Amino acid sequence: MKILSLGAGVQSTTLALMAARDVIDRPDYAIFADTGGEPEVVYKHLDWLETVLPFPVIRARRAGPTLAELAINIANNPITKSAMPPWFTMLNGKKGMLSKQCAKEFKARVVQAEIRKLLGIKPKARAPKTAAVEQWLGISTDEAHRMKPSEVSWVTNRWPLIELKINRQDCLSWLEKNNFPVAPKSSCIFCPYRSDAQFRDMRENWPADWGKAIQ
Repeated sequence: MKILSLGAGVQSTTLALMAARDVIDRPDYAIFADTGGEPEVVYKHLDWLETVLPFPVIRARRAGPTLAELAINIANNPITKSAMPPWFTMLNGKKGMLSKQCAKEFKARVVQAEIRKLLGIKPKARAPKTAAVEQWLGISTDEAHRMKPSEVSWVTNRWPLIELKINRQDCLSWLEKNNFPVAPKSSCIFCPYRSDAQFRDMRENWPADWGKAIQ
């Protein structure tokens, strides 16, 4: 089984549309792990993608509070070690960033859980010992440092953009050349990795998202 991990940002959108245009093979499913904190523009873009892709798109979400709800809880209560965003903080008089656990807990493992369902593996049941799924990840050549093997033996990670030697700008150029809309940047509205320019754009053009980020 071939699964596209669909973040609905530039790179994974390019992969999905390349598959739709038969530039690369088509996956059996695309899975969007919804953190509950994506920008409004990403959800609108995903709505459009679902209308043009020739394969099913599954929206999956972690049980319990969304990442936005968890973020507010962490901000107002003693710090826990549960799926924390990498907040800038001061601990024992030292400035720094907390470890990034949110992507693994709210994205990677959500996709993994959905794959188990597609394979018919019941909760707590044993998964296959050998690879049963090829998972496609939208990592381009300028992000090659993010390439990591799967944490489970029954999933093999693959990076088609790396194989094609495509970087993020190449993705943007391909989308424009093929008359597709420019994909938004996929990251939570309150992500500490957002730049000042991205926050200013949110403040000026996406007031609802800005209000949530301030909260």
